[in-house]
Amino acid sequence: MIIHKAMDEGLMELAHIFRQIAGSETVRALSHLKVMGFIIPQHYSGEA
Repeated sequence: MIIHKAMDEGLMELAHIFRQIAGSETVRALSHLKVMGFIIPQHYSGEA
C-alpha cells in the first residue's frame, strides 16, 4: 500500500495526505452506493 511505503521512507506528511484522500474517496463511494439504492439509511423504517 502506498501509505505504508511513504511511512517506511519517512514521508509522514505524504502518508497523512494519502490517508485523507482515501477517507474522502470512501465517503464519495458510499454516497454513490446510497444514491443508487444499494445502501439504505439506518433510520429508514421501511414504511411508506
